[in-house]
Amino acid sequence: MTGPMSATISQGTTNPTATPTLAGSGRRALITLARIGAVLAVLFLWLSLLAFPDFVAGDELDPSWAQALNYFYTHGYQAGVDYIFTFGPLGAFATRAYDADVFWQRYAWEIVVKFCVALAIVTVLPARRRVLFAVLLGLFLPLHGDGVYTVFILAVGAALLDDRPGRRGVGNLLVIPLACVALTKLTCLVAAFGVVVLGEMALRIRAPRALYSPLLLFLGALAGAWTLAGQGIQNVARFLYASFEITRGYTSAMSLAGRSDELILALIVLALVAFLLVDQFRRHGRARLAPTLLIAAMLFLAWKHGFVRQETVTHARGFFLTALVAAMLLSRDALAGPLLAKLVGALLALACGAGVVLTTYGETDLRGYAAAPFGRIVLNARIAVQPEARKEALDTHKAGLEQLGALTNISAAVGAARVDMISFQQGVVLLNHWNWRPRPVFQSYSAYTPFLLQANAAYFAADDAPDYVIVRLAPIDARAPFSEDGPALIELLRRYYPVLSERRYFLFKHQPRATTTPPSDWKVVMERTVRFGEEVTLDKATSVLTSATIRVRPSLWGKFRGIVYRTAPLRMHVRTVSGRVHVYRVVPALAEAGFLLSPLVDETEDLALLYQARSGERVESFSITADEDDGEFLDDIEIVLSSTSSLPCRQNLTTRPN
Repeated sequence: MTGPMSATISQGTTNPTATPTLAGSGRRALITLARIGAVLAVLFLWLSLLAFPDFVAGDELDPSWAQALNYFYTHGYQAGVDYIFTFGPLGAFATRAYDADVFWQRYAWEIVVKFCVALAIVTVLPARRRVLFAVLLGLFLPLHGDGVYTVFILAVGAALLDDRPGRRGVGNLLVIPLACVALTKLTCLVAAFGVVVLGEMALRIRAPRALYSPLLLFLGALAGAWTLAGQGIQNVARFLYASFEITRGYTSAMSLAGRSDELILALIVLALVAFLLVDQFRRHGRARLAPTLLIAAMLFLAWKHGFVRQETVTHARGFFLTALVAAMLLSRDALAGPLLAKLVGALLALACGAGVVLTTYGETDLRGYAAAPFGRIVLNARIAVQPEARKEALDTHKAGLEQLGALTNISAAVGAARVDMISFQQGVVLLNHWNWRPRPVFQSYSAYTPFLLQANAAYFAADDAPDYVIVRLAPIDARAPFSEDGPALIELLRRYYPVLSERRYFLFKHQPRATTTPPSDWKVVMERTVRFGEEVTLDKATSVLTSATIRVRPSLWGKFRGIVYRTAPLRMHVRTVSGRVHVYRVVPALAEAGFLLSPLVDETEDLALLYQARSGERVESFSITADEDDGEFLDDIEIVLSSTSSLPCRQNLTTRPN
């Protein structure tokens, strides 16, 4: 071909600038598209994760402590001193409990902190699958409130350790909100501190003389947030020590088995993650040491939280959600690795997804939940734009509940006097606006180490103990009712007496302050060592009260199992003189601290009967057994029984509670 047309074609095919120009335009378009996708992913995830307050009162376990955290925050209670719990001074912001005095701070928290969470997660997701992963997380991550902050900490850590300056810059930017999240819960504090230390180490390896320090910024932000929350710096050590006490006894006291298929699937997930981590370390060496440690540590924390108390389905779900994010972070390197790594990465993603579905099905309509994310997003967006309407609706609802939940007789008797509640139903106290002055471990089931039990007992033995105590025994996990907070309840018997009851809540009044409480006259009546299953018969000699201390020691295997997994439950079989047999769960620390054994206190009414001439059923014998006979405990149980023939406050009782 010749002529002008051929010349034109020739010029078009040989122009050296034509192809680079087109390629450059394509790359810019892809970059622009990727940025738009990232922005949309952040917005979608942010609106999905918003969790504005949605309940105002409740007498169940979780709603009660959630409301209590608001009370502590608004009243300036010192964490670790005035109250001891797993949640820190900003714990109220990690719940959905409504409090009018905190609403606007909670609103700001949701808007700002949840945006930071979404930004951190989207930043570290693989670019090519960012939108897909963000959608999946937006669907399922809101199902587990604690999991949101666990994933946030993991994402910030991954960003701080990333080799790319852009992602590392986002991680540095999010150190301050990370410090705020760290003060919601002890596990968040430990995890956040750990990831920042890893980030500091990585920075010093890259730039030893860098002036910027994520660790110093984190510690400064932590101190600032602690102070702004109304906490005294001098109480930091007390908070850490007391919170670690809660954590130390958690495995033994709170363990519950769950479904075996969930456990098997979780073990498969751990094995698959371990394979990918080892494969990455083998191929990349020390360059991947810090990210490997980060993922392994966060997954171990999620494993312990999820499968110590596995029967609580949201705990296990939190593990699978954390593992799902770990799988997303590992996916880029797995896809770039050998065929086996690709297959393991795909299996890991499937196993995590199956775990999320398995722990969601039955509690939530999964199809309905997956079909309604946009409805949830629209609702969250409406609340974000019109928060006043949400607050007004919650105020109206609370006013109605206050009328329904009013305990008028107890309110009339108590007035403005100081009150505590022995139970986990502090929501009732707050709903009635009593002058609540709680013992340190304010929910009895959480007092399960010697330090925690003694703190509560000392509170009731002190001169400034509350004037009234409302009692409604509500043990969890089939525990013996009088073993929860056993030493504190014995102090209650020494210093308080029942005056009335209303809706099965019993009001106990402190003896006159001028009265000197007689010293304890408990006398040891039996000391012996028995084996599992061996029956212990009580002395038939008459006495008012008989208490027991039971010491069960773990074996070396039992200690190891408690560290990496959970401990097997113990049971106490109690036979009364009428021939009835009661079976209770025994928490070793509670049993060793001592508790009332006879007469049997099975209900709150039985506690009040101790002050009458006719008390409840006497215990004839008891024995201790283990649910799993795998050598977890040593087979020598030390038993000490003590008795007393007097109840100091009995003479103060004038009428029987009604």
